[in-house]
Amino acid sequence: MNLSLFIAKRYLFSKKKHNAVNIISAVSLCGVTLATLTLVCTLSVFNGFQDTVTGFFTAFDPELKITTREGKVFDAQADLIRQIRFLPEIAVLTETLEENAMVQYKDRQVMAIIKGVEDNFEQLTVIDDILYGSSHFILHDSIVNYGIPGMIRN
Repeated sequence: MNLSLFIAKRYLFSKKKHNAVNIISAVSLCGVTLATLTLVCTLSVFNGFQDTVTGFFTAFDPELKITTREGKVFDAQADLIRQIRFLPEIAVLTETLEENAMVQYKDRQVMAIIKGVEDNFEQLTVIDDILYGSSHFILHDSIVNYGIPGMIRN
């Protein structure tokens, strides 16, 4: 028998079966076991929530994002951008424009990020899974130009 198990068995339980020390030890052991089990289950649930929330908030983020150092916009026709556009490693390149805005509906006001995107934005993200309404992300068709294609789920 292992020495540590021998010592634990000797001092955890006394030789008398119905001693108060045995009852207190058993109750304490059950309490610690239950608390540990609860903590492991809770942390597992939070880990799953973290993956879900991270996946939802990074759905709009590309693998590589080029931004300006100063200001809000830069010339998309600059030589460097044109060179990047024709690199063989780049599968999809799309231009976006983001701005903070306040949206008001009746008595409610909410801060939002308004994002202007190109037609090929759905090739870069999984936006069809996030939008309410129609099953396809459509910016325009042969008749109508759509300003807002859908509402993003909360």
